[in-house]
Amino acid sequence: MHKGWINAKQQNAYAVQGTAEPHSAVQVLLSDGKQRITKTVRADGKGRFRAVIDARRLAEGEITVSAVSVDSAGNQSGQSKKVLRKDVSIEAPELLNEGYINAFNYEAYPVTGTGTPGEKVVVEAADGKKSVSASGLVDEDGNYEVEINTSSLKDGKITIRVKTIDQAGNESRMASVVLIKSLSSPAKPSIDNKGYVNASADATAYEVTGKGEPGAEVEVTLSDGTNEISTVGTVEENGRYHVEADISPLSDGLITITAVQTSVTGNVSPEATATVWKDTAVATPSLNALPAVTSQNQAAYTIAGMAESNALVQIIITDGQKSLVERTSADSNGNFSKTIDLSAFNNGQLMIIVTQEDKAQNHSEATTATVTKGQ
Repeated sequence: MHKGWINAKQQNAYAVQGTAEPHSAVQVLLSDGKQRITKTVRADGKGRFRAVIDARRLAEGEITVSAVSVDSAGNQSGQSKKVLRKDVSIEAPELLNEGYINAFNYEAYPVTGTGTPGEKVVVEAADGKKSVSASGLVDEDGNYEVEINTSSLKDGKITIRVKTIDQAGNESRMASVVLIKSLSSPAKPSIDNKGYVNASADATAYEVTGKGEPGAEVEVTLSDGTNEISTVGTVEENGRYHVEADISPLSDGLITITAVQTSVTGNVSPEATATVWKDTAVATPSLNALPAVTSQNQAAYTIAGMAESNALVQIIITDGQKSLVERTSADSNGNFSKTIDLSAFNNGQLMIIVTQEDKAQNHSEATTATVTKGQ
């Protein structure tokens, strides 16, 4: 006797088959407990019989199938009985995927969604000319994840279709979504930053700028060789990005900046690199011993001292009424010297104020000294 399920494909022509006495009449009955359908067929010379019955009007649930045979002498056999289950309905699964198939997931792209626990999940991915398939099961929580290899499909639009099959063999409607497959990596971004990071820069919000692919996510990392700071931003529609990082924990010295962009498809670019020099400290310059200003040296009075290598040195001289500002540069060893005409200043005390600006444009505290003129 037949056993198992009556599903949506079978219900309008469900076949009951078995064996009985050769050439006997076999009466087959299907019942859902309220409605009955009967059909009589004759067994062949080997005792085989097959009755095809339209079971559509029977309710879903348990179906009792029974059969008795009557031989040519009118003898009736005992009843043979089996219990089946009619199940002709199935809900379509939910498909949760969106976005892109990229270089990281195309060989095992995870198709995810929800369905009825225990049902088989069949996944198909197609590029319009070629398709690939994979299958899995809905877990006990009603979730499924089926990995499918799309490596043989071309880049572009990929249609993902999912159906479920229940224990009765019913197949659900297809759920579908169109994704984009792209394995192309974006070009490496550019980095504008160069030169120095000085004390006047906001170390808690140092800005890194450059160009990238519109919509891409840019990850910027700054390192002093020991410590790293990372931050993330998005490339604007005009192709520019601006990200800020707190680099106050990084030591003064060479800072390496790296930038990587991840396109909207999830593909990652090569790494771009730039270097800047962090210099947030500058010492006060020193002054050599200053002689008094006399009638012999006032027209060519020399002020000298030490500063940072190649720093710009500013010298201010004032007698309280008049002031003079002079500038000079230190040499590669940090020595500076400036000869100034002090003839126009009044006799008395002259104050000399010296500051320096280093290559990073840090401004030092002032060094001051007082000299006497004409006394």
